Amino acid sequence: MQAKVASSPVYYYYFSYPGDNNEAKSHGADGKYFFGNFFVPGPLTPNETKMKDIMVDMLISFAKTSIPVIEGVKWETTAYDKLTYLNIRSFRPEEIELLTVDELTPREFWHSLKFAENENLFSDERPVVTTSLGKIRGYIKTSHDGRKFSAFEGLPFAKPPIGSRRFEVDEPEPAEPWSGVWDANNPTACAQTGLMEINVTQVAKLGDEDCLHINVFVPRENPNSQDKLDVIVHIHGGAYMYGSGLMFTPPEILMDRDVVFVTFNYRLGILGFLSTEDDVVPGNNGLKDQVMALRWIQNHIANFGAFTSITSPRCPKACSIADSPKVV
Repeated sequence: MQAKVASSPVYYYYFSYPGDNNEAKSHGADGKYFFGNFFVPGPLTPNETKMKDIMVDMLISFAKTSIPVIEGVKWETTAYDKLTYLNIRSFRPEEIELLTVDELTPREFWHSLKFAENENLFSDERPVVTTSLGKIRGYIKTSHDGRKFSAFEGLPFAKPPIGSRRFEVDEPEPAEPWSGVWDANNPTACAQTGLMEINVTQVAKLGDEDCLHINVFVPRENPNSQDKLDVIVHIHGGAYMYGSGLMFTPPEILMDRDVVFVTFNYRLGILGFLSTEDDVVPGNNGLKDQVMALRWIQNHIANFGAFTSITSPRCPKACSIADSPKVV
């Protein structure tokens, strides 16, 4: 579907690299090589480090040129009626395969269905940027390979969706300017239940309704450089029920490269996707949050030393559905 409606080329890859522990590959397994291993923290092995370099190089080349490049590998675009994809099963270029599938289930059928819910290190001089909304003060963190970078976490991109705005028909209202300096050292998550609950009679409640916040990471201690960087935006997955901008995507690996990285929250569960299928509660508030966040990025990311054009890496289900013109 994306290949049919997109105005730019579409590239697909299938990540099947098992790692040194012969791990079974599942949805989102490639994230380990972009963001580190969320579930089993620890250093990468030498072979896994080679795969990390291949994946990050590929992502950075896509951010800079809109063409993902793996040295020594031929990668062709896909088409609506013929899926062409790269099977990334090794860090050795000669073992990475370009494959095709000729017969695909008609995408119109699927898109005709209605969607239903089924270490902080501080420097003496903390980084400060100035936007049209006000001043923002971040803090300094250290990347995977020891580089200092600026982190700005918990910036509001919309008014809190509470009270009369909880199930508003229109899109979220933009955040209002503030006085003084916003202390961007407070990552948040939208209201949700625990992802891995064992005792269903005691379900943990996580996050908060006041959660429409964005996180910006700049690979410099001074983000106010005139030398602009490319920007990568990640829309987190989680079946529209779980997750947050930072739950599975810490920035440390990407901050070893010259690219600005942005994540954000959006409403989940019934708060984000309840619909009465009429004008009272039309639904898709979570998708409207995503659109508002992307607008905020285009309006303000230049203040963080980045270009305003956006690249979206990896596409979990949330990103894929948001990209579909028939769902929004």
